[in-house]
Amino acid sequence: MPIDLRTLMLMNLITNLVALVIMGILWTQYRNRYQGLGYWLVNMGFQALSIILFVLRGRVPDFASIVLANLSVQVGAWLILVGLQRFFGLSRSQWFNIALLCAFALFFTHAAIVVPNLNTRNLLLTACMAILMAEVAWLMLVRISVMGRSATRLTGLVALSYVVINCARFAIHLFSPDPNNDFFRSAGLVDIASLLAYLTLAILLVLALVLLVNQRLLDDVRAQEDKFSKAFHASPYAVLLSRMADGRIFEVNQGFEEITGFRRDEVLQRTMSELNLWVSPKARRAFIATLAHDDQVRNMEAEFRKKDGTPLVCVVYAETIQIGGEACVISCIGDVTEQFRMREQLKELASHDALTGLPNRRLFYDRFEVALANAMRNEKKLAVISLDLDNFKEINDAYGHEVGDMVLAEASRRLTASLRKVDTVARFGGDEFVLLLWEVQGPDDAAEVASKVLECFRVPSVVSDHALSFHASLGIALYPDDGTDLTTLLRKSDEALYFVKAHGRDGYRFASRG
Repeated sequence: MPIDLRTLMLMNLITNLVALVIMGILWTQYRNRYQGLGYWLVNMGFQALSIILFVLRGRVPDFASIVLANLSVQVGAWLILVGLQRFFGLSRSQWFNIALLCAFALFFTHAAIVVPNLNTRNLLLTACMAILMAEVAWLMLVRISVMGRSATRLTGLVALSYVVINCARFAIHLFSPDPNNDFFRSAGLVDIASLLAYLTLAILLVLALVLLVNQRLLDDVRAQEDKFSKAFHASPYAVLLSRMADGRIFEVNQGFEEITGFRRDEVLQRTMSELNLWVSPKARRAFIATLAHDDQVRNMEAEFRKKDGTPLVCVVYAETIQIGGEACVISCIGDVTEQFRMREQLKELASHDALTGLPNRRLFYDRFEVALANAMRNEKKLAVISLDLDNFKEINDAYGHEVGDMVLAEASRRLTASLRKVDTVARFGGDEFVLLLWEVQGPDDAAEVASKVLECFRVPSVVSDHALSFHASLGIALYPDDGTDLTTLLRKSDEALYFVKAHGRDGYRFASRG
């Protein structure tokens, strides 16, 4: 006989050890990505164990070399089936197969140990293997969707080949039983041909499983590319891909064209600097520095300009990614210009008077704290001036509140024009205004400003077709002469103001002269 059974077993062992290594590599790389690979790995271990026990026939107890060896082969075939079901996410009860394996173990033990009968063992082996591999073939060739069968066809055909060979062996042993109970002595041409076929199919099965994983990976990559492409181009934000090395853009979406006004062919292979998109070079440098340090940029607000020069306020997100082995950057730019304007308007409303646009009481208090710190540091004086319009109630009563509001707006314009930029005029309510003068030398500086304010009010004005002449009364308190806190200064300036209103109006008075 040119090839004896032990040589074939040794060849099978080498093949299974190689398959075990291959499956170990697949399991290591993809165990967190795909289910079922661990079952295939354990199957290869069972197959190798079974061959080792076969080869050790006569050196180990018969229960190990006959029963456990053949049971390992059947359990391994079952694990292939379970692994494939897990791999494709197809759940199915395994009670039938567990019962089948238990029955096989029971009857095979009887035919090997209690009443040794090689022919019965061969019938049990081929029948059980045919049933398990038929389930694999059915799963791969029928249960899998039509779209996925191109990937599972090879595995299904290998399993079907196992079924054919085992059915053929079953028929041969059924109709031509061998009376010899020693497998190594009784094995003829059919058994040797079967072992060679098993060896070939084992190699094809490993190849089929590897190709199955590779096809799944390829399908996943294609699906991810499709998802990315759809998300990239459907995004309402401006999304662009650029190379990390030189910053050159190699892809943009429609959102980029709509937001910036640039066409796709106008930006490819150009940088954002060349397109003059960044308004602030400092913001651009901060973006690059953050991206280089953290590999990402989150929620960065920056100013950009469109192709026609229109300014934009945008929120930028960016992250470094690998594309084709090259470091690239995916940037997402959202236009928040309207939101920015609304936010600024809300800030303005929170700190300014809605009618006149002047700072309100809250902002006046904040500015006083800054002015006070400056005055204390430089040993300077401050002036707080309370101002009321004279006879404002009469204007409201005579001409209505709409004209009264116009008078207040006109008064605010005249007050703002009378002061330095560093000074503050605020509306506290009604016709009540408060002025804050920075770094005055003394009462004379405050008196000069008060006189200027009175003169600007004495100029007649036409408001809503009505020629009106309105005046003001002022009360002045100095820091630190009249107080060191705003509450005290306001109280004393108000007292001086009431004195003026009670004694003729259209004038000013210092609190320290009360």
